[in-house]
Amino acid sequence: LALYTTSESDAAMIARDITRLGYTPRIYWRSRHPRRRAEISIRVNSIALHALFESLGSPIGKKEWPAEPMPWLFLQPAWLRAQFLSAFCSAEMMTPRLLRNRVVSLQLKQAGQNRHAIDFVARVFQSLAYDVSVAPSGPPRGERQDYVLHILGGDAAQVRFFSEIGFCYAAEKQQRAAESASIFWQRAAIVRKRTAARDKAHALGAAGMRRKEVVTTITQEFAVSPYFAIHALYSGRGEPRCTDRQLAQRTTGELCWVPVE
Repeated sequence: LALYTTSESDAAMIARDITRLGYTPRIYWRSRHPRRRAEISIRVNSIALHALFESLGSPIGKKEWPAEPMPWLFLQPAWLRAQFLSAFCSAEMMTPRLLRNRVVSLQLKQAGQNRHAIDFVARVFQSLAYDVSVAPSGPPRGERQDYVLHILGGDAAQVRFFSEIGFCYAAEKQQRAAESASIFWQRAAIVRKRTAARDKAHALGAAGMRRKEVVTTITQEFAVSPYFAIHALYSGRGEPRCTDRQLAQRTTGELCWVPVE
């Protein structure tokens, strides 16, 4: 049995978990291109462990997945299905990233002669009430085709994945997920404050307070601009939003710091 990574901390964690299961892992390094990190291989020479993975439904050899792999998984509680996804996504999902302070939709790619693998992963996500899509990616390569799964639902759905499932391995993905969540939560806090300012401006205006007094009250209490306070007095405008301002990531490694409200 062989597992591969380029992170020494991930390799150490995987080796530790294998040891906890009662098996003896061996770690090997292989140098590649000077600009690429060395490949780390964690190997276990155990017929028993190989048989265990096979009995659980792990594809053997060329990774040809059956049409309905691992039916036992869908009979397990939600936390165990989430744990399975966490490990699978640690290996197969893209590294989280931000684009203009928005969380890019997470993607997971699988290739094969059929859709069995990607459809299986989609069903596990759907069993946990995630909305996902699956589509071909690029032209076929002979009999093989790449497929990509997207988590739908915007920033909130991506951060929900970070919070509920996350990456139990892949330290770099853990850190990028925390950074993305930090920006998302800061944006959400700004929108909540601006919504509260708008609602109070409406209420004060409806109660008969003069516009100048409303503007002064709203700008002082909510630290918004006078222009926002003036516009907030008028109905028919869209929901408050957070512009693409500079926001600092409040993280330490995989930890995300948020204020207590």
